[in-house]
Amino acid sequence: MKKVSLTNVVISLAEASKLIGKSDAWINQLVKDGRIKRFERGWYRPQDVVKGYMATIVESKKQTNKSASLAQVQTARASEIELRVARQERKIIKTEEALNFVDEVLGVLKADFDGAAAAITRNPALRNQIEGKINEILTHAADRYQQKASALRSGSDALEADAANASGPVGGEVPPLSGIKRSSRAA
Repeated sequence: MKKVSLTNVVISLAEASKLIGKSDAWINQLVKDGRIKRFERGWYRPQDVVKGYMATIVESKKQTNKSASLAQVQTARASEIELRVARQERKIIKTEEALNFVDEVLGVLKADFDGAAAAITRNPALRNQIEGKINEILTHAADRYQQKASALRSGSDALEADAANASGPVGGEVPPLSGIKRSSRAA
């Protein structure tokens, strides 16, 4: 095989097009854009054609990367604006704001229940029984609230948090409020 140095080789426009797999018009555009240096009218050095073509590919990739980055930034901005509008329209609220609201409501509920047993009866045994059940219910509610709040704060789905224990005990002995012994509720 004969070795040839490309340093002194010049090729025609048609050969330059074949070299990089592009049209004659495309080569002429690269010459016009200053990407390919023409040896003389209609003649090119192969290394100049390849260098100009490679520079075009690299610039095209940079443009593609810039476009992709710009699209990501625009998407993020649109998402941020969408969230801001949803907050202003009160369609969504911050997690801590929601948890503080629930905490406040539960606090008021507990305060109201604290005097319920005394308002219902003067019988100390019955009052203790009522207070015990109320405390049991409130403790269960507080535990569920803590589970849900932790799930929300960690980004988990609060509806799925501890789904197995979502409901408390069903049925059981109903305390006799009037002093008459009642039977258990059906489940």
